[in-house]
Amino acid sequence: MNTISEPQWIGIDVSQANLDIALRPAGSTWQVNNTDSGWQKLLTQLSEIAVVLVVVESTGGLERGVVPVLQRQAMPVAVINPKRARDFSKASGHFAKTDRIDAEMLAILVKRCKRYRSPWRPKHRRRYRIWSTAGSRS
Repeated sequence: MNTISEPQWIGIDVSQANLDIALRPAGSTWQVNNTDSGWQKLLTQLSEIAVVLVVVESTGGLERGVVPVLQRQAMPVAVINPKRARDFSKASGHFAKTDRIDAEMLAILVKRCKRYRSPWRPKHRRRYRIWSTAGSRS
């Protein structure tokens, strides 16, 4: 991949085996394995790009491998609700659902919506209180 100097919004569709990556406005797409070696390849490719924000759907835990890797490299990352992404895709007239199309729609979504431009950080997640049943009244 050639170095892209124009700022890019990146959408990553996460599946168990692969990560599908799409760039906007460049329009490039590619795929890497969802493994340690694939994440390193992704970091190498993203280091050549002026990244504005990387957006990933929350996919039931499959994103938990790649998101911390990106954050350790100081990449701005947003993890979003997949229903919001699917609703945006439908509203845009894209009813087909493939991993490549999903990655492209994530990149378009984050480029168009200012709401998702702030980075997601685990320390800002809501903390849930754990209720203990020990000593409770019956």
